[in-house]
Order: sequence, then structure tokens, then C-alpha cells
Amino acid sequence: MANLSIRSARREFAMRFEEAIAKFNGVCEIDRLNRDEKLHSMLSRLPNEMARRVVRFYIGNADAARELISMVQPLRPPPAAQFEIFVRKRPLWDSERAEGEYDALTIDEVSGRCVVHDGKAARDMSTYTVHREYALDGVYGATTDEARMLSQIVDPLYELARKGGHASLISFGQTGTGKTHTTNAMQRYLAHRLFEGQVEADASAEGQPTLEVSLEIFELREKKAYDLLNARKQVRLVTDADEQVHVLGGTRLVCRSRAALLQAVAAAHALRSVAATERNAQSSRSHCVSRLRLVAPNPAANGALRSAEASVAGAVEPVTGLLTLVDLAGSERNYETTQHDARATRESADINTSLQTLKECFRATINQDVELETFVEQDQDEVVWTRAVPKGYSAALKAAQAAAAHAKALGADGESTYNGLAFNPAKPAALMNFALAKEASCARSLHMPYRRHQLTLLLKDCFVNPAHRTAVLACCSPSATDVEHTIRTLNQVCQMRGAEEEVSRQARVECTRTAAEMEVYLPFVKWKPDKASSIVVHDVENVVLNH
Repeated sequence: MANLSIRSARREFAMRFEEAIAKFNGVCEIDRLNRDEKLHSMLSRLPNEMARRVVRFYIGNADAARELISMVQPLRPPPAAQFEIFVRKRPLWDSERAEGEYDALTIDEVSGRCVVHDGKAARDMSTYTVHREYALDGVYGATTDEARMLSQIVDPLYELARKGGHASLISFGQTGTGKTHTTNAMQRYLAHRLFEGQVEADASAEGQPTLEVSLEIFELREKKAYDLLNARKQVRLVTDADEQVHVLGGTRLVCRSRAALLQAVAAAHALRSVAATERNAQSSRSHCVSRLRLVAPNPAANGALRSAEASVAGAVEPVTGLLTLVDLAGSERNYETTQHDARATRESADINTSLQTLKECFRATINQDVELETFVEQDQDEVVWTRAVPKGYSAALKAAQAAAAHAKALGADGESTYNGLAFNPAKPAALMNFALAKEASCARSLHMPYRRHQLTLLLKDCFVNPAHRTAVLACCSPSATDVEHTIRTLNQVCQMRGAEEEVSRQARVECTRTAAEMEVYLPFVKWKPDKASSIVVHDVENVVLNH
């Protein structure tokens, strides 16, 4: 049998992988019914050990059941109020189903679960599935209510900007996963919120405090910046003596109505650079940064609230907030990049550099100003190691070990219990970055390379302003063909947390094979002599007939 590529193997053994995904979801459902007494299920009356036996009977393989049981409780990300990660799954297209694709991405909005099912085939044609789970702040499936998603993600950022704070929303993912579509939906939603309750014909009615909205939209491509509100005029990013970043020659358009704002956004997006790829005929090959500056009257300026000192001093300064929306360029498949010309190759290299820099800046941001403590441990060779870890790690580790010992004394699986409890949501997200640090001073010296690329320079406030709030929305494809891209997208957004080993886990489960499949895909080295000789005779007869 001919060798199969990774993607070809997924299509060849699609039924096996779909069965493995169904079993994973089935085990999660059994656990949910066992734990939730409010559902009044018969499973909720069973002790935990009996429920595990039900799982083993359902799976039919003790090793596979043990692997799946270790993942039934959804991961929770470490707390990070200033930085949140969300994922949105696009629907599986009819054209993909017609080509033999299947849904390889599980999104459970109720439990907050996000799992990528990576189907693989070995050389002997045995197959296994690696279930990779990621801890996220919010997950949204293909059929999610878009209005609910937008309100949960955008509203906190909008409210912060309206009160004078700074916030950013970044769309991230593979080309063809709906990043630009989602960003446009968010801009329409923001336009509605910005001018909510305002009469279009009379935006500044007497007695109604007005909100001045100014818009800037830039395209970043090949180490250059272009103003999309001024016919793609090239602009420069410069830093002043106070380390403030300014856009030299940029246009700031004041929008006084919802219609004016949406019209300006549509006109700017029409000037954006796009290129056709195998996944998307209008793929964005550049980063688009939209900045909404909100200037609202200061509440202290209203008559009843205005102090005598303010009256003497003059007008009270208005409240100015900033909301930034970023639509990042999408990644492509490897074989697509082999068809690139010189310019497309430079574009891809610049995109990769910018995304890598963005990840490094966020990791440095999450890990700065962490209070450290000394942690001493002894390995199996009785060698004592001292390292710097975030404060609270030692206590969390002892609590997990004690819980595992208690569970083992009761007859439960102590190792799996420890593995589940070792993930402590209260543990700082920076743990893994300090794991190999010898001294606290070394652990604190994290480089933030925001000057390396214009994208991170423009987003500098995300990294240096502790009050800045950022939300990253990872757009993912459910197609089995795109599993590698989906994994890469989720790995990168989790790495932005600075503790990717804390916000992801995986389990490998062997796929079942029927007796007929085992006969068809039996490796050559295991063939019986009569089968090998029959194949040789058949090939010789074919050679004779052909000549």
C-alpha cells in the first residue's frame, strides 16, 4: 500500500478518527451526568468509581479509558485580568464535507472546553488520536449567537475606553477562518454601541452629552505603514522623548454618526491589500489596525458636579479613551508558500516576524513584576536544585501532593488525581518561564522587543501600560485538513499567557481496528509466506502479460 501523507491518512481513516472523537465526547458526557445531580440522571446516583467502570465498559479498553478520564474536567486558564483569550470556531463547509473532511475541533460553550482531535497513522497503518485541550477564557462554536459573543468580548473593552481607559481587541488565526468577517462584525457592533440612543439627524441635542469619536486605520505590510483613510499614503511611526509612539502624517477622521463611521471603515477596508490563496480568494496579506479615540465630557464639568475650584480654573479636561482593533494577517499552508514569488516570500517572512514578536511581547508583559520565592527540590539522584518560582507555588504543590496521597489512601488513582489537582487556577501564569531560572534577578530580566516590528510598536501601550486591557480572539477551522494550523494558532495564543504548559494538555488514544482492517493493513514484515508468494506470482504474471 502506498505511503500516505498526514492529511491523506486523515481522510483514509476518517471513520476511525470520527469514532475516537465520538468516544471522547461520550466520556465527557458520562462524567457530566455523573457529577451534576440537578440533571436527575441515573449516572448521578453512581459513586465515582462505578462511573469510571461505566467509562471503561463504554470504551472497551482500560488504557484508553484511563487517558480519557484524565481529561474529563475542563482546563481553566490562570487569572489574568488584563489579558484574555477567546476562540471562535467557523462552521465546516459543505464543500469540505463533500471532500471527505470531518469536524476535528470540539467546542463546548457550557463547560468552556476546547479540544483539537489530531488523528495520526503509524507506518504499520495503526492509527491513534491525540486529543489536545486548551484552557481559554471563552469559547464560541459554529452555531453560537454572534450578538452574545460580541457583547461578552467587546462590551468590557468598550466600557473601559468610554471611561478614559485603553483597550485592544486582536483577531488571530489561519487564513480562511473568518478573522476579517469577525472583525467587521465587531466594528458594526461598536458603531451601534458608540451611537446607541443617538438620533442620527440630531447627534448633539441640547442637554445630551455627546461622545466625539475619531477614527484611524492603518495597514502594516512589508515593514511599512499605510494610511487607509488617505488613499494608502505611507506614514511613519516615530517615538518622542517621552517614549510615546506617534503616527507621522496619519489621518484622524471625526465621525459624528453610526453611518459615517461604518462608511469610513468600509472605504478603508476596500483599500486593503489582499491576495488569493487556496483557502480564501480574498485573503488579507497584511495587518490592519483600527483605532477609535473616544472623547467624552468629564462628569465634573456638569453644573451640579463642578467644583468652585474647577470653575475658577476654567474648563475641565474631557475624558479620552482609546479602543484598538487589530485584524492580523493569516497563516498559510506550507505547500502554498512554495508557490510564492520573491515579494510574497518577503511578505510571509515579515508576517512571521511580526507574529513572533507579538507573542514575545505579551509573554514578557504577563511575566513582569512577579513576586518570587526560592523553591528547593531533590531529584531521584538526591541532587538538590534551587530555583526561583512565583510566590505561592510551593504551597500549591504541597496541597496537590496531599490531595493525591489522600485519594490514593481511599483507593483512587493517586497519580491521575495529582495530575488533575496540580493545575491550580490560583497559581501565577508566569510559572513556566521561571522554571529554569537560578536567581530571581535572572528571572526578572525579560526582554520586551516591541521595537522589532511596527505592529508591536503601534501596540506598545498593550505591553507597558498596566491598566491596558487586551482580548485576543483566535479564529479556528474545524476541518481535519487544517488541524496543524488550528494547533499552531491555539499554541501561540496560549504562549502569550507565558505558561503554555499550564493552559494545555493532551491524551493519546489508540483507535480501534476491525479484523478486516487489520488484515488489509497488515505490515509486510508480518505477512505469511503463502501471502507473500501469491503477491510475487501475481506481479510476475502481470509483467508477462504486459510484454
